[in-house]
Amino acid sequence: MLAIMLCLHTQASEPLLSGIQWFLSLFALVLYVLLWGFGSSEIAVMLRRFLGAAVVATFLSVSFMIPIYRWQNALTKRQADTVIQQVYAYQKQHGHYPESLEQLVPRHLDKIPSTAQGLLHTRSFTYTVSAAKEPLGHMFWLRYYSGALVDVTYNSKPRQWHAED
Repeated sequence: MLAIMLCLHTQASEPLLSGIQWFLSLFALVLYVLLWGFGSSEIAVMLRRFLGAAVVATFLSVSFMIPIYRWQNALTKRQADTVIQQVYAYQKQHGHYPESLEQLVPRHLDKIPSTAQGLLHTRSFTYTVSAAKEPLGHMFWLRYYSGALVDVTYNSKPRQWHAED
């Protein structure tokens, strides 16, 4: 189940997969307990062993998800900080922010990094720049999906991060 959640990790599927994982874990646990009523027949013993291993594996997978989630967020934040530094370097050199992250390649970045969220389908950073004539002044936002239905945004005006759920 852990492998499926990491491979299919998308914003829409995340709560669904997590719910399925918990449901299957509890269902296997209930079946395991109910099988004690069937005594020590060979089939009941075999099913209890299988279900016992499945219950342990699904509950352990949750404890593995937390460090993986933290690692993905830390790596994504480091990559985002690199992008932000290079956007400021571009602005210092050209007098304005780039219109897109592609303008940073190859002089400021070798390639545009993606987030560490997901395994097979990584997510891109979302970069938005304001028009220079806006009343708030020229600024940019860098956003990424952090998992658990949370978007994290960097705003260049106050130069700080903000998490939105």
